[in-house]
Amino acid sequence: MRKWIIGAVIFALPLCNVFSISENVMASDKNTEEAAEASSDEHTLKTLGIGMGSGILSLIYTPVKLGVSMAGGIVGAVAYPLSGMNANASKTIWKKTLGGDYVISDEVLRGNKRAELFIDTGR
Repeated sequence: MRKWIIGAVIFALPLCNVFSISENVMASDKNTEEAAEASSDEHTLKTLGIGMGSGILSLIYTPVKLGVSMAGGIVGAVAYPLSGMNANASKTIWKKTLGGDYVISDEVLRGNKRAELFIDTGR
């Protein structure tokens, strides 16, 4: 049963990205009905490729990010008593490790945004 659930998640993640991006493509196609059919097909294929890439890369990135987040949660919890009950020490660790992106979005693949495994809190 557990293998079936993991397989379903692995199969569904790329599809979620493709369907969400395809809705944007359909909406943009309604606004640009006068655009040439060839350029529309190129745009759709490019968007589909970015969506599939996003899903596939998220299959690798998300488990790594979840591991970092779990480790940060544990380290932050241990840091609280070790720092003399200083909550700021734990909060700093938690903000850096629990924040950030958990999936690779199309904005990351287009270069508009960086995927953040750790958040820079300015310290």
